[in-house]
Amino acid sequence: MKVARFSFKNIFLGVICFSILAVSCTTIPDTVPDSDREIVQQAQNAVEKGDYRLARWYYEKLLENYGENPAIYIEGNYEIAHLSIKKKKYEDALPRLEEILLIYDNVAPGMLPGAFKKMAENDLAKIPQKKIDEIHEKAKAEEQARVEAELKKRQEEEARMIEEAVNTAAEDFEWTEDENPEDSEANLQSE
Repeated sequence: MKVARFSFKNIFLGVICFSILAVSCTTIPDTVPDSDREIVQQAQNAVEKGDYRLARWYYEKLLENYGENPAIYIEGNYEIAHLSIKKKKYEDALPRLEEILLIYDNVAPGMLPGAFKKMAENDLAKIPQKKIDEIHEKAKAEEQARVEAELKKRQEEEARMIEEAVNTAAEDFEWTEDENPEDSEANLQSE
């Protein structure tokens, strides 16, 4: 009969694994702070603790609750993009950063906090050009597929509508023997 042996090493590894699991399973709060600044503060606290998942959740709530304000929209999207850059999730960061820069290019100077433009440019520069090209190519292919699917859907809908119209017209205009144009033509020719 084998007896289980617990060594200090096994116990230590178990405690470490449990600790990592406990930290990675951070609970998302049930409520959101009452102001945009409180939400940002909670997100920054989560970042300081290394809990990027919770920080992102706060920034998404910031956008959900206060995103109609252009400055907050820029801030929330920048912070989410910045978290994505830290995790090398460039597919998420790139569109946000490009949108931020596009917004800055289309508003009058001084309308938005200038710091986020510079920080967005800095984060964008951290994405390897090869990765940017891949992301753009993938987005282009996805857009092309979406457009083709939409076109196919419209064509199928138009075909269905035409078929319904033809069937309705055929039902509404049923020929009787007296009204059949072929019979009328034959009668005219025989006379």
